[in-house]
Amino acid sequence: MSREVYFQLVDKTTRLPLPDTFVDAVDLAENASVIRFRRAVWDQVKPILPSNVIAANLRVYANREAYDEENGQSFGGDLAIGALGASKKGALIVVVPTQRFQQLQRPLLEIPQVDWTMASCSQLVVEDKAELIELPPSCVDGTGIGRSGGPLMLYRRPSLVKQWNEMDRCSIQTYALLWIVGPPGTGKSCTALAFACALDRAYWDVLWIHYSRRYEYFNCVRLHGNMKAVCVIKEETIDRDLPAILNGTSQERQTIVFLDGYVKSSKAGEAARLKCKRWHQENEIQHRLVCICSMATLGKDFRAADYPIIPTRIDYRQRSTTSAGVEMQPSEDNDDIEMHPAEEDEDVDYEMMFKVDSWRLEEYADAISNTEFFNRIVDVFPSSNNALGEREKLLEAKYIVAGESARLMFDVSTEKAIRILDDAIDAATDVELYLQGHVGDASATAVNRLLARYPSSAGPDIRLVSSYVVRRIAVNLGPRLLVNFAKACVVNPSMDGHILEACFFFFAELSHKGLDWSYWEESTMKRDRWEQSDVVFFDPDKYKVSVSLDDPTWMAPVKWNQGGYDAVFVNKRENLVRFVQVTRAEKHTFDPTYFVALLNKLAAGALKKPDCGG
Repeated sequence: MSREVYFQLVDKTTRLPLPDTFVDAVDLAENASVIRFRRAVWDQVKPILPSNVIAANLRVYANREAYDEENGQSFGGDLAIGALGASKKGALIVVVPTQRFQQLQRPLLEIPQVDWTMASCSQLVVEDKAELIELPPSCVDGTGIGRSGGPLMLYRRPSLVKQWNEMDRCSIQTYALLWIVGPPGTGKSCTALAFACALDRAYWDVLWIHYSRRYEYFNCVRLHGNMKAVCVIKEETIDRDLPAILNGTSQERQTIVFLDGYVKSSKAGEAARLKCKRWHQENEIQHRLVCICSMATLGKDFRAADYPIIPTRIDYRQRSTTSAGVEMQPSEDNDDIEMHPAEEDEDVDYEMMFKVDSWRLEEYADAISNTEFFNRIVDVFPSSNNALGEREKLLEAKYIVAGESARLMFDVSTEKAIRILDDAIDAATDVELYLQGHVGDASATAVNRLLARYPSSAGPDIRLVSSYVVRRIAVNLGPRLLVNFAKACVVNPSMDGHILEACFFFFAELSHKGLDWSYWEESTMKRDRWEQSDVVFFDPDKYKVSVSLDDPTWMAPVKWNQGGYDAVFVNKRENLVRFVQVTRAEKHTFDPTYFVALLNKLAAGALKKPDCGG
């Protein structure tokens, strides 16, 4: 006499039901052994098993509870099934070994010219309501993101939630090619990496490709089960190696590719984009693609009207297969209606673009108010007593330089941020064309490192990233671009635009043409002129500053509000020090503390030639 014995197939790697399988049953004689049960199951399901898995490889557990026990033991082959598996609720668990991984990966790993390194990498678990998302080193190493050997911590600001939900909506629930754009330092890549690591690997393979223009190579990371494979592709071999890697992805499972760091101006980057797009077009259902760009926008290269509408959901089973059951929602105390995920009936086009906003000062303040987050990035600020008020002062001081770039704010010191921005300004050969309106925001050169982006009712508001950048460019380019500054170089709205505009005018005129000025002496207005002069930026908070004073010198504090003055003129030969405050207001605050501090340094000889220390 026979009976039905119910079972559920489970992937050994993920410990989850095997994709596209449900509780099933086999007919067995009463008191049949586990060996006969395994053979019956194998005969019934072998078409969906890896070809190198045999019946003896299967492990059988009494039920899900027994399988989930920390020290749970599988049944020996000679034991009788007995009354187990009598119902769907009490189905036996049949564990399929992870040899499937080696089978699917073999074409990928055997590409002769690519040297792969294998490592463990479990699926990232993201708490639904947590303020912070932490990626362990196992997720970060080899990706080209973050610091090698260390974790990566993200603050869940509104833009992160929006980007997360848009990746799910466009590239998981359906097959759109999703472009993610925004200035460097917005967190686009970090958010995409967290999303990639959190995808349910019972359903998804992941291929992460990060383009490093600085080092001229691509970091490739393949995630499957609880393992990852890592390799590096050189720019000069991208045409040979990337197609081999893409063609080595699974033909049975869905794979999503994240191409990170794309810029149109790079020949190698453009080649990688084209090859990924061709791979996506070959099988849109199985091959998903997300491109994360190092540009503020795609400009005219993206025409939404040209792309057809596609289904918003191609498989309703995908609802439970995105990111370990995580559903990104805004914090309960955030009433920003734009935070909510898009409705399911909102159209999805064949190609979609998502624009990531730059950080706001208020978001920085929220992030550093989280002590765990602040303790991770405290080294990039001067020494602090860790009190919240002190943190905010440090933030406001650094904001003048780092501005809306979280990379400059949280990853490097103020001094290094200045060097990075100076290098970008020197390298941005098209910044003048940009300011004159001849180059769009999709410019893929160094000017992108100098931009920030915010939404507005009139369209995206693209501006220069910080007041330090605006002042430096004003000095470099001169007064003829002030009209363009007014249009293109807006700084943070919380700053007094009139003060900044006047300050920029002062530096632009002084550094290019010289400046006429007037003053009152015994009720008589007199006029004078400051001749054209270079302006040297310095940090008055340092004891010594690398500025030579052998010749009359104009200096400006790195941070526009740093010293209570906007500029200082030093003529050592005549023992003359002139402080300048720039304002349009009839009244202006005056704090002599900063002036006295600099005068004391001058008197003590602290400002010396560059070879005397800095």
